[in-house]
Amino acid sequence: MAAWLDLVPDVKGWSLIDTGRLQEILQDMSHPESQFPSFIYFAGNGHRMKALRALFTQNNVTRKGPAGLVRLHVSPATVRTESPIIFAESNLGNRTGLGATSVCGQSITNSRRWPIHHALPHEFEDLERAVIRKLLFPWTDIFCTFVDSLSEIENLKMLFQNPREKLVVGGQEVPETMRMIIVLDESPTRNQGFFTCRGSIFCSRPKARDILSCVSTEIPGGKFQTSRGHQLGSLQDDDGCDLCGYYRKKVSFSVASLDEEITLGIANDQIYHKIGGFPKSVYGILQAQQAFAYFGRSDHSEVSWPPKRFCYCCQRTRKRVHFMEPALELKRRRL
Repeated sequence: MAAWLDLVPDVKGWSLIDTGRLQEILQDMSHPESQFPSFIYFAGNGHRMKALRALFTQNNVTRKGPAGLVRLHVSPATVRTESPIIFAESNLGNRTGLGATSVCGQSITNSRRWPIHHALPHEFEDLERAVIRKLLFPWTDIFCTFVDSLSEIENLKMLFQNPREKLVVGGQEVPETMRMIIVLDESPTRNQGFFTCRGSIFCSRPKARDILSCVSTEIPGGKFQTSRGHQLGSLQDDDGCDLCGYYRKKVSFSVASLDEEITLGIANDQIYHKIGGFPKSVYGILQAQQAFAYFGRSDHSEVSWPPKRFCYCCQRTRKRVHFMEPALELKRRRL
């Protein structure tokens, strides 16, 4: 059964049901204590199912069963890896299959129910958006939506009207998950049988420095390091901007071949924590940033690679001109 969350109407309003699907997925993982799953949420019309069948060929996303409000799956190809992929999907604004989990025998045993009082039946769309904003968005790494009609676009706009909910665990606000990528700033140069690669590590999240401060608390004296022990420098010693929080760390490393895979992590003398998305080959990094696809880039220009990068500070180029009013006795009255 893939149904995870459901909204069931009752006498006093609505009830939110958790079928225990997430707990089942975590129990089936090979080593959940040391696995760090990513969460992808697909929402929208029926076209999302075509995308899911193409992306996750080993999952039977169309199998019969109680639909509920949100379905939850795990990719079998990644379930035993360090970074398994968990993905949810739902049909925004569609009541088809709603409440079906309440008559499922398995859900009666494992489910939990929370009553939502003072909610009228016609307020389903508002409740659906509230569930997505409060329970799904805070955990979502990638959100993919499928809309065609104007009504679907309007429904999606209303979903993003309110600010994103913050995660609070044990009375403390949990910072957003850190996403760091490495981009090559120059073409790899060959020297004495090795390729020297120069690039930059970026954090794609806003308030990157607040996130890095939390990381430094968990990993004191943390440094960027490859899995082979090559030091890339301290987290705090960066080439970004303190004013706007833009984070950029210039690094340099060597590989024997462009097909050699590298793993980037944060480490100190006792801990090594791999950053998601790795291992990855140097050639794979070049392909991902379209370093060779000159026409594929937005600027369509070969000479402009690598692209120039600036921080988020406003670049003021206009000069401020101050005008002074003449004295009253010098003004001429227009006829």
